[in-house]
Amino acid sequence: MSDQTADTLLGIKARLPRLFRVRRALSQARAQPREAHPEIPRESLAPPIPAAAKPGSLAWLSKQILHLSFNTAFLLFVALAIYTAWQLHQQQSAIIVEPITVPDALATEGYTSELATRNLRDEIQYLQNAANTKFGKKPCLADTQTDWNKDVNAIDLPGTGLSIRDIVDLLRSLIPGLQPREITGEFFLSNSRLVLELWLGDNNIYYGIAAAPGVDQGTITSLIDGIDPSKITPTTPPSALGAAFAIIRQTQPYIAASALDSWGDEPNAITILNDIIVNAPRTDPELPWANNLLGYIDLKAQNYPQAISYFLKAPDLAIAHSNLCYLYFDHTQPALYDPAKAQAECARAIALDPTLLKPRELLGQIDTYQAASSIDSASAQQSFEAAIQQFRAVETLVTTAPSPRLSETSDLAAAYDGLGGVYANAAFRGYDPARAQTEYVNAVNLNPASPTPLALLANFRAAQRHGPSN
Repeated sequence: MSDQTADTLLGIKARLPRLFRVRRALSQARAQPREAHPEIPRESLAPPIPAAAKPGSLAWLSKQILHLSFNTAFLLFVALAIYTAWQLHQQQSAIIVEPITVPDALATEGYTSELATRNLRDEIQYLQNAANTKFGKKPCLADTQTDWNKDVNAIDLPGTGLSIRDIVDLLRSLIPGLQPREITGEFFLSNSRLVLELWLGDNNIYYGIAAAPGVDQGTITSLIDGIDPSKITPTTPPSALGAAFAIIRQTQPYIAASALDSWGDEPNAITILNDIIVNAPRTDPELPWANNLLGYIDLKAQNYPQAISYFLKAPDLAIAHSNLCYLYFDHTQPALYDPAKAQAECARAIALDPTLLKPRELLGQIDTYQAASSIDSASAQQSFEAAIQQFRAVETLVTTAPSPRLSETSDLAAAYDGLGGVYANAAFRGYDPARAQTEYVNAVNLNPASPTPLALLANFRAAQRHGPSN
């Protein structure tokens, strides 16, 4: 055994008694029962509540009132922010007609400034609604003259000396693109004739002189409304179209063009539309509508290739795709007729605007055509069912609308006509002569002037009386 090993063994032997003592002490500790710790009352874990802050005390009530006041002020601030944002959105690029001043001679006769302003606004709204009815474009006329708006805008913010209208005007002046187009003007007498002058900002946009001396309601109306649309020609002077049209011409040229088109003055409508296309920024929302209306004018003139080229320049406009669908499903144009293309265009129109009626009606007609021309019975039944679904969608959209427009009623009549054709088709498994007659009657009741449902109803009734011909 080496000396190193011997020294190691002697070291271990010297430590053994200490190790045994530690082991014995641990064994004795484990054998003794543990001393239970006393439980600490739960109440002592939280600091004591001062008597002054206990529920029901005066200090507690004061604190609650302070919290309530803070929450109320915060909610009012949020409501003010929402209202201000809404006002700014409503007035963005909008037309605001300020009160039109009138001479004392008119005011004493009851034609006040408020009434003059209201009449001008009503005529502007009429022109906008006419375009909205025909093309689906939303009007943009901010109403700051209603009693409700006046009351809210006049509210003063405590401690500031400012009203809500002051805040809205301040923000509007600071943010580019939020400045509305404000119309000011006045009626006055010149050489016994009534004159109406209007300004858009600092620019004079209308100066109309009554055709005859004197002041009466007819003279006032002629200056605001202009001449009878049926008398308008391409050579009619702009002033004869009235003050409301002058405002629309300057602020919403697309609306003006659509109004001229509806009045039969297509040359001047085209001039305005071409101005929009040449001068408007690429992001101008009126640009696709201008292309669509130019296409519509060419469609009426049967210039179909040019019409298609204009519609294709409005790829994000639902009604442009609806017009393309109409062209591609026109049986009288063999060079254009393409049911598959028509179906795709109608589907795109509905995807862009699910509330648009015409593409649904056209899809129903396309599905009916495909069902009638299919040699596969199962495929035909699917197409019939798809047609019914589209026609019923038109019915739902129109009947649930708050106030259906004339064009919507016409689309619904066409949908009922289509439903009559489906139920009258003997190849349809749901063939139902009684139901077909009901749908035809619905179509005739909605649009008595349309010869199609009348002729179909007469033919259908004759077939029901005499049976199918050999």
